[in-house]
Amino acid sequence: MRLFIAIQIPSDIKQSIYYVSSSLLKDKVKIISPGNIHFTLQFLGEVDKNKMENIKNALSEVEFQPFNLEIKDIGFFPNKDCMKIVWLGVENPVKIISLTNKINQILLPLGFKPDKKFVPHLTIARVKQKIDSEKLIENFKFKSFGSFSVSKFYLMQSVLTSQGPEYTIVGEFNAEA
Repeated sequence: MRLFIAIQIPSDIKQSIYYVSSSLLKDKVKIISPGNIHFTLQFLGEVDKNKMENIKNALSEVEFQPFNLEIKDIGFFPNKDCMKIVWLGVENPVKIISLTNKINQILLPLGFKPDKKFVPHLTIARVKQKIDSEKLIENFKFKSFGSFSVSKFYLMQSVLTSQGPEYTIVGEFNAEA
């Protein structure tokens, strides 16, 4: 099974992101469908089905308080001169980074290591042709797509299909009450 850990985004915010990104980016990129917009906290990759309960048990031990996230600003991977991914960031990433660090630490004994430095982001498009990054920065800079409360995170399964990935929730983990 292909697994990752994520925070889901409210539907109204997903629709707003999709509307703006599809109107600005048009033909030169593949826009991520609203149903697939999420914050990936850690990608676990291909995991033996027998490890699922161990992962769920470990994740149920993660302690965190609910926190707010505001989706704001734009970024590019690897950078604005050679972009392959267009993404949106968060206003104050301290709490989401803290949650991710806790998840990383609790999964280390199970053999899961973070693959790179965590940058909280929502992938909104994959670049097919060169686009004007300065124009995108100008249109997205300081624009807020809304804020929401994070009170849970999810263990997700990803199945790759010819129409794109399909995600299924296989575990849900709540903040402390």
